[in-house]
This record gives sequence, structure tokens and C-alpha cells, in this order.
Amino acid sequence: MFDEANKKLSSLSYMKKFKTDKWTEEENKKFFMAIAIYGTDFALASSLFGPSKTREQIKNKFKKEEKKNKEAIDIALKNP
Repeated sequence: MFDEANKKLSSLSYMKKFKTDKWTEEENKKFFMAIAIYGTDFALASSLFGPSKTREQIKNKFKKEEKKNKEAIDIALKNP
């Protein structure tokens, strides 16, 4: 299915997209500390951030950092 501008439509086309704030330097440090303490338990890691970051945001950050900065993730996971 296509819209007026010949863009392909799917069920994802109608999902709400949430714009998230960039991670601050302090939040980055806290993220790596949380990964070192809790590993990949993102629900527990999100408890360090309070309401400012959700489990999903932390999981997405982990995936992004795993691709972009795998060495730092490996170090955090190995050094609790």
C-alpha cells in the first residue's frame, strides 16, 4: 500500500514516535555503572535512573553501545 507521496505504508507507519532526550555525560557514566552492577537486567538497571529512563530506553542504549562501543560494554560486563 502506498500514500500520496508514493511512500510505502505499513502498520508501523501509524505508531506514535517518541523523541527521547540525548544521554548526558552523567547518565552515560550511570549507564555503564548499572551495566557493571546488574548486567543485562535492564529493569533493575532502570531503577538507578528513577523515572527519567525506562527499561526500554536502557535496553536501546545497550544495543546502540554494543554496536558503537563494544569494548566499553565488554569491560562493564566483566568488571562488576
